[in-house]
Amino acid sequence: MLATVVIDEKDDSVARLAQFLLCMRDCRWHDVLAFRQWIAYADTVVAFAFRCDKGRVGIVTVFSPADSEAPDEPLQFTILSLEEGKKLLAVVEPGHWIHLRPTLYHVHPVARRCGAP
Repeated sequence: MLATVVIDEKDDSVARLAQFLLCMRDCRWHDVLAFRQWIAYADTVVAFAFRCDKGRVGIVTVFSPADSEAPDEPLQFTILSLEEGKKLLAVVEPGHWIHLRPTLYHVHPVARRCGAP
């Protein structure tokens, strides 16, 4: 998990989300890692990074509603350039990456660009 941003009824939550999205857009990875808000009863935007077996790095951003019965909703999926992927790998400590197990199901075409079979 790269970052979490709480979306609640406070005036600053929209500004904080906008700031987070700008950091993501500009690939300011140290700044992105500083977003670590969590309130159990609030909606949250969560950014996850993953490494493909071919070395590429991707990010998926998800809206996680406070209602535990409601499903999470993917917002954005991005495969970083090789250069930006290396920069992100450099700021995230190796022990913080979790190995994903391979899927037994159909691989989405976008994942194929990342090097999935």
